[in-house]
Amino acid sequence: MTFREIQAKFCWGVLVGLLMAHPARSHPPSGIVVDDDNNVYFLTIREGLWQLSSDGQLKNLAVMYNGDRMHHAHKLARDEDGNFYLMPYSINVVRVSDMGQVVAQLTERQGGIRLDIKPRSVRVYNYSPLAVDARGVIHCLGPDGKHKRTLVLAIKEERHARVIAQWRWPDDSPRHDHNSSINAGMAFNLEGNLYVSNRGTRVLRITPDGDVQTFAGGLTAGYADGQGDEARFNGVNGIDVDSKGRVYVADARNRRIRKISPDGRVSTIAGDGSEGARDGPAVVASFNRPTGIAVSMTGDVYILDDWRETRIRRLTRSGEVTTVSVLH
Repeated sequence: MTFREIQAKFCWGVLVGLLMAHPARSHPPSGIVVDDDNNVYFLTIREGLWQLSSDGQLKNLAVMYNGDRMHHAHKLARDEDGNFYLMPYSINVVRVSDMGQVVAQLTERQGGIRLDIKPRSVRVYNYSPLAVDARGVIHCLGPDGKHKRTLVLAIKEERHARVIAQWRWPDDSPRHDHNSSINAGMAFNLEGNLYVSNRGTRVLRITPDGDVQTFAGGLTAGYADGQGDEARFNGVNGIDVDSKGRVYVADARNRRIRKISPDGRVSTIAGDGSEGARDGPAVVASFNRPTGIAVSMTGDVYILDDWRETRIRRLTRSGEVTTVSVLH
């Protein structure tokens, strides 16, 4: 082995070691959901799926996958029957029972899935967001590199999906739009519209007919409230929708929580933009890196604030931010 080969191998080993030592810094999870009883479920890099009960009790569900404890899962969804959907490190979409048992693998090895149209098969994005519609169908995203487009996939059976919508990658930066991490959040409203974060700077709305529209934000990063494409985001991660059709956004790099009204008006509802974990009135609260968000039936907003440690924050209807759990 030459000196250059030894040097390259050493540098690669150091890089991998750093990423494994601080996985949340490289790509923190944004998976968080809340059930009708205000039990919160969320993901961490190393321990996988957690339950935070409504009375504050914390429990690790210790999901096992292929004989090993599941880890490095980033996205999370839950259906009406209490099943969870997530993607562990092996890039497979799996269904997990409320007892923490993997009951189905919905994609082929390395995230492959067959389609009903050309290109006939794709690999699901490594960090694809997941969302379940009112019929219990799980949705995810996959790239069609040949035609430079993103496909919205409805998994109708194991290892087979239907394409329900698509959008082309912007001509100015096609490689960037191929990056899976830029499509970080996805959620349905009661009317069947699907909201997807894209490029970290905008939120798309996909109608039940498959029409793709820019709902808020644009192609450039920044921070601004306003109507539709006048608003600016920087690092849109988790998305959720309440019963009145209001979209909630974890705006990670702006360190703020944003709300989009049904007519597309964006407002900031928590966070002053500074880095930290300060609780209190929403306008002065601080976040480290809010990556996930979930709205309860009672209107409280739960935020996965994951950076050097995992914090679950709660934004109440009265406008107070509190920390309800911390994992170091």
